[in-house]
Amino acid sequence: MAVIDTVYVLGGGEYMMQVFNGVAALIGSDTWSSMFRIVLSVLISFMKAHDPKELIKFAAMIVFMSSVLLVPKRTVQIIDRTNPTGVYLVDNVPLGLAAPAKFSTSIGTGLSELYDMIFHTPDSLTYSKTGMLFGANLMGNLSDAMTVDGDLAELMGLYTQNCVIGDILINHKYSFQELMNSSDPYTLIFQKPSPLRGIIVPRGNRAAQDANGVAQSGFWTCADIAKYVLMPKLNIDTSTGGKTWNYKVQEVFGGRPDASVLYDNMVGDSYNFYYQGAEAASKLMRKSVVANALKNGLGAYSAQSGDTASLVNLASTSSYIKMRLSWATSSQVAVSFVPILNTILLSLVIALFPIFILLAVIHSLSVKMLFNYIMSIIYLQSWAPMFVILNYATSFYLRGKTNGLDFNLANQATIQQMHSDI
Repeated sequence: MAVIDTVYVLGGGEYMMQVFNGVAALIGSDTWSSMFRIVLSVLISFMKAHDPKELIKFAAMIVFMSSVLLVPKRTVQIIDRTNPTGVYLVDNVPLGLAAPAKFSTSIGTGLSELYDMIFHTPDSLTYSKTGMLFGANLMGNLSDAMTVDGDLAELMGLYTQNCVIGDILINHKYSFQELMNSSDPYTLIFQKPSPLRGIIVPRGNRAAQDANGVAQSGFWTCADIAKYVLMPKLNIDTSTGGKTWNYKVQEVFGGRPDASVLYDNMVGDSYNFYYQGAEAASKLMRKSVVANALKNGLGAYSAQSGDTASLVNLASTSSYIKMRLSWATSSQVAVSFVPILNTILLSLVIALFPIFILLAVIHSLSVKMLFNYIMSIIYLQSWAPMFVILNYATSFYLRGKTNGLDFNLANQATIQQMHSDI
């Protein structure tokens, strides 16, 4: 049974498996044997005309390369720290590659975990488990959540314009200030909607259905559309299995089988860390979906009523946000690209192992080439502790800014700005 050496990577585990497979296949191929024989022939021909001692040194190096670095084979187990199910096995990896990769990545991972243990943050903010600023990005992404159900979005816009505005301006059930600062706009706008005023559901909208599941266009009172359509559909849409829930989960975790559970837990942990509150991910998503729907509905109402001041304000806010996003582009690229660059450079060093070996056969270069190869891997592993420190520093700074804030319409722009700036 082959000895198993564990190599740790932070992302790109499947890609790294292909790199190790490629090296193992190349070392065992006829092409490699031919390349090795060519190098031997050239060097032997060269050394015949020079000092015979060089031939002895060369032979000793060949024996060392073959018997220690190339012939012994190991099975490499690649563990992707950002994916608990990401464990990949590669057979027939030369010892000269498996040993330094195992040694250096174990040290880099151990140091990262040690720093993370000292800083003690939730899993969603721990660099060695989720990467750079994952929790902060998760919360920023959630604050932008909008329903992906077009029919439901259309009805929410109509409900805001015809029911919410009416409850504020006509019935005075609540004020704009109360709506803006409400920690649960869902409960506020659906609490006691008007049984007289209503909306006209457009023909073709499939969200408004009767008890038999048949789409019903035409007039619906605010009370009926809220009770029988909007409230139940928003709950379904933002809960496990809903369209918007699945879209957000897939956006963050892809098609992993445990994606929904991970998303639920990590959103809750991130919210608790940054905003010092205990909320379920589904409720937070529902808050954001309702808040963004209300914002869009209020904007549409302002446009229809000719409210120039509000339109100018909305336009200025949009331009300001775009300007800030353009400023943040370089830092966002750095945050996303630098950790990926580390994985790419490590894969490059591993993939060049056969070339290093061919050059190391030249005994005058052997020690230097092997030393540089090992130091290259060790150097790349020194990046991980640096990322941990930077990740904690930025997370701690953001926590100080978000402390005491809540997810509501009044704070939404501020929250998005802070998560963009960080």
